[in-house]
Amino acid sequence: MEKRVGIVGMGFIGSHLYRRITEDKSLGLEVAFVWSRSPARRAGVPPALVLEDLADFVEAEPDLIVEVAHPDIT
Repeated sequence: MEKRVGIVGMGFIGSHLYRRITEDKSLGLEVAFVWSRSPARRAGVPPALVLEDLADFVEAEPDLIVEVAHPDIT
């Protein structure tokens, strides 16, 4: 069973994580949601995976949340 991962922050590290999870199914991971304060950073991510409000993360039912956002955000 795949674990659902939420990604908070889509800079260099967050973008890399997103690509790895979506491209390598052998990891056993699935992207539950992506959140970024910058719409440009989340370009290319399917709209169904994008959270506009981070407070809505519970609805995506993640098993794990990876926070790679700027310290000002967290």
